[in-house]
Amino acid sequence: MRTRPLQCLPRADHVTRPPLRLGVNVDHVATFRNARAGRNPDPVRAALVADRGGRRRLTAHLREDRRHIRDEDMARLKAEIQSR
Repeated sequence: MRTRPLQCLPRADHVTRPPLRLGVNVDHVATFRNARAGRNPDPVRAALVADRGGRRRLTAHLREDRRHIRDEDMARLKAEIQSR
């Protein structure tokens, strides 16, 4: 059986990549909170930590059935997160 020779890949130090940009979806934090039937973990606190950590994008999907993020979470997010 004949095999093809391996192609040489560029070394990692020769590859220029843009810096990673963090996007945080706080729906997942709210899903854990709701599964535990409590108040923790708090999706708004998670959003604040991500904001301080330099996140680029913050996502919260308010679904019609409110199974993840709730109306009060959205109001708190709007009040406490000053950036877009």
